[in-house]
Amino acid sequence: MKKQKLLAGSLALTLALGTGSALAEGEERKQVIDNFTSAPLHEVMPQMPADWGVYYQATNVLGGVRQTNLIADDTLGASSRIDIEGGRLQVSTGIGSYFGAFLGYGYDTAGNALGKIGDFTDYDYFQIDFEANDIGLTYLIEVWDGDGTFGMLAGSLTTEAQSVPFSAELPLTGFEGVDPAGNPQDIHWDDIHYVIVYFQTASASGGNDFSVREVSVVDDPEQ
Repeated sequence: MKKQKLLAGSLALTLALGTGSALAEGEERKQVIDNFTSAPLHEVMPQMPADWGVYYQATNVLGGVRQTNLIADDTLGASSRIDIEGGRLQVSTGIGSYFGAFLGYGYDTAGNALGKIGDFTDYDYFQIDFEANDIGLTYLIEVWDGDGTFGMLAGSLTTEAQSVPFSAELPLTGFEGVDPAGNPQDIHWDDIHYVIVYFQTASASGGNDFSVREVSVVDDPEQ
């Protein structure tokens, strides 16, 4: 079963940077998952509720293909939209609307599994670089390894309104894995097949707007 279907039901070319030069002492090492500089996308969802998704081949993206999904429910009938271009992901949802948006890495353009897309053994945390966010927003990252072990951080990760850029860090040591039968299982960070980045309304008023500049996995020499 595809991980996309599992995620939807629960509402479910590695690029190494800096290989051309040595890192300075104490400098962090980063692998980009997506910097939103390729495969531009502009999609408006005027009909609510709606569930929309697409796969696009993209450079500077883990696995070489970005899966983009937006699920929105707006009782007042306003449109929601998602835009990707120029190093920026923007999601804007209509007044009173509730949404879930997720980005998937590990599929080809037909939605088929690619196999191994990443080795994160030597990294410390995932990082989501936000540009701005106007109300409460929940976010998470899910991973799946080659044995079917699913992992994510325990608990809810939420940010309130922030008008200046900020970064969210999700330590790999905090991820808890379970096997396909639901039993606790270590995540094989050297054999990652899927990475899913997920955003969801965390405000009773709905109508969320936010912007993300980059998603990456980082090795911090000070940790």
